[in-house]
Amino acid sequence: ALLGVDEGDSIQDLGPGESGFLAHPPPAKAALHAQAIAVAETYLFHGLVEHDGDAVLLADDCHRAEQGSSTGDNAAQIRASLESAPLQVISGIANIRWFVECDPKDVCEALAIYDLEVNAFGPRPPVLIAERFRVEDGLIHEIEAIFFSQPNSTRCSGACFPDPGLGHSTP
Repeated sequence: ALLGVDEGDSIQDLGPGESGFLAHPPPAKAALHAQAIAVAETYLFHGLVEHDGDAVLLADDCHRAEQGSSTGDNAAQIRASLESAPLQVISGIANIRWFVECDPKDVCEALAIYDLEVNAFGPRPPVLIAERFRVEDGLIHEIEAIFFSQPNSTRCSGACFPDPGLGHSTP
């Protein structure tokens, strides 16, 4: 719930409160949001960056999709892919932003938007990733990744910009 406002709150529930304070207390599910982020970060940092699939909190029937295609139908497949040779080029994550929403049954959708740092034949421009995690009972049940890379980028600073010769300006 945004700023502690829940569906169905009445105007009395959202009254002005005391001067200098929020009209509504912090979200009741703030601790659950933090837990969802912590669970999802096991995938990002232990899995992607450290390549340690065993340290990732995955449900046995977890499913992962990348760009709309299945890349793992269970925890064992996902863990194996995290430790595979192709993913060894992942060297870090930067500029991570989290957006979390939990339903009344405490199932959370945690969305991370971040720059994935890659070192394949030398450092490469980061890849912009949006990755959604469905977290339930302290485990990841679903992962959906969408990414965008600009292979012809010449300048990066948290985000990449096309070659200025293409008619685009860079900040």
